[in-house]
Amino acid sequence: MKNLNNTLYLGTFNSELFWRENNYSELPSIPDLQSDNVLSVLDELQFVFCTKPNDVLITRVPLDQFHKKYLTELGFVFICNDVSPINQCVGKSTRIGSVCSLIDGCNNIEYFANLASSVNLFSPYSILPESEVLLKKLKVEKDIPSIEIVKKVNSKVFSTLLSKNIGSIKNEEVVYSSEALLRIGKEMLSSSPILIKDPMGVSGKGNMLINSEKLLTRIFNHIQKQEQNGKITCFVLESLLNKKVDFSSQLLIDKSGEINLVTVQVMQNNGFAFSGIQTSDNNFFDFLDKTDYFKQVKWIGREIFKAGYFGPVCIDSMVDEQNNIIPIIEINARKSMGLINYAIDQYLSNFSVKGNLMYLSLILKNKLPFEELLKKLNESDILFSKQKPVGILPLSANAVNININDNTTDSQLSKGRFYFSLIAEKEKESEILSKLKDVFCEFSAKVVN
Repeated sequence: MKNLNNTLYLGTFNSELFWRENNYSELPSIPDLQSDNVLSVLDELQFVFCTKPNDVLITRVPLDQFHKKYLTELGFVFICNDVSPINQCVGKSTRIGSVCSLIDGCNNIEYFANLASSVNLFSPYSILPESEVLLKKLKVEKDIPSIEIVKKVNSKVFSTLLSKNIGSIKNEEVVYSSEALLRIGKEMLSSSPILIKDPMGVSGKGNMLINSEKLLTRIFNHIQKQEQNGKITCFVLESLLNKKVDFSSQLLIDKSGEINLVTVQVMQNNGFAFSGIQTSDNNFFDFLDKTDYFKQVKWIGREIFKAGYFGPVCIDSMVDEQNNIIPIIEINARKSMGLINYAIDQYLSNFSVKGNLMYLSLILKNKLPFEELLKKLNESDILFSKQKPVGILPLSANAVNININDNTTDSQLSKGRFYFSLIAEKEKESEILSKLKDVFCEFSAKVVN
């Protein structure tokens, strides 16, 4: 029997990959299957949203049993799948497609339908092309925005047009041909380096920094060849800003159009990709509050609702070196790392502490047993617990070992990531991080960020 208070959580973190149209030209990039694999299993981080014992979390790879046991001891009690969606293409079920498409097309869908039989609410990380069909199969009723609306409001074209409308100081243009890219790009390069942004770029991969006409011409030639083969061109050109602070506002827009500001999160980025995040302190919040920023955020929320979208929204913003606020860098009409960190901080409020969501990029020779990792963290006196609410709270296990399988040899190196919340006084952070890196060193795992 369905219970109105139970919620199904599932989603894919590289949503943009499944929103992007195949007939559009692309920026040059180097495929990185191992990094894609890591992204594919970050859905395990959604355990932070489970607040009730009968909430259901479905992930493409079952949670590591020792990680799940540790989380249960912390008070994160929920129901989760202990098998993966089994696809007709044996061996590929965890490596292709979004989690919705995998479950929708799997041989063991009855198993997942049974898991969802006690829930009546659906809280996705993002809306995907197969979300609506899957919900019907799982018999979970949920009124969600159409996938076309979701694609529209997540496009950097949409956010750029809103940014220009709001009167941002950011110099930005949308271009619809390789010729326009070259012409407008040259004009913008005369005053600063520029970014070329794919409208559906994912996790920093859809941005390219251009600092010379020679490089711009090479990109022009690359795009022109694709156009000659029938591809459609659409990119955003943006002058590079002198960044002082990256931050985001997390909104929740309900079906009636009411807009609620959930939290403000301050980010650390590695290049154009996320590397860490923490909840804004009072000083920064007060700085924003003395400007028109929050009024602008409400206006942006209303425009997103007018376009037909409702649900979670992350607005990426920035403060430049002159303390000017740029309200829109991009819009993500989905959940985000900022919302995950907020959920962690909600849990940590029970201990009157806050965390800093971070990750370590790893190069591994062998599988790193998560039970052993937890043991070493505990022996190093840095493992977060209810009895000692300080140190490292591990948030991911599958992302560490996803690229290591039974056929991996010692001569092969595998990429992994360890996501965690760092809970400590400012002066103790570096000491705990140093101990954490030493732990990975004991496992012959190299930390590369």
